Amino acid sequence: MAQRANKIVSGEFAVEKELAGKKAKLLIVAEDAAEETKKSYANMALRYKIPMYNVLTKEELGECLGKSFRASAVL
Repeated sequence: MAQRANKIVSGEFAVEKELAGKKAKLLIVAEDAAEETKKSYANMALRYKIPMYNVLTKEELGECLGKSFRASAVL
């Protein structure tokens, strides 16, 4: 439902843009994302003071969003 309402942004560049613009409320990172990717997003979550959750796989996250594999998404 949130995807249809355009309340979710996914993909590396779009997620980073939302985080930097301080529009994000929640960061979701796939469990099977690269360790460097998870570390980078964790640092951004701390910097912008938003909660981050490592859930689902990249395939599952993408499927939930109706897209291809996704390592991250923000609400």
